[in-house]
Amino acid sequence: MQLDFKIRELKKISSRSDNPTYDLAQSLDQVVKSLQALSDGLLEEACSRDADPMEVVQDMTRRRRRGENGDLEDDSHRKRMKGDDDDFCA
Repeated sequence: MQLDFKIRELKKISSRSDNPTYDLAQSLDQVVKSLQALSDGLLEEACSRDADPMEVVQDMTRRRRRGENGDLEDDSHRKRMKGDDDDFCA
């Protein structure tokens, strides 16, 4: 991943921990790791449900809203549009 390469380069350029660029590189590294873990988790969940990853995100959002705001309207009546090229599972 090119972003990983750029982060490593920033770390090499600024190896001193008191340098703001080093702190930025450390923060970016954590963001990238978090996004990769989130993406992997979403794909794993989607594959286990045989669902589109976007559908999994929408389900998670609905569950969070229900938890914060009580019951939310059920939109399960929406049809899922899935084409032949939507194979996300390996």
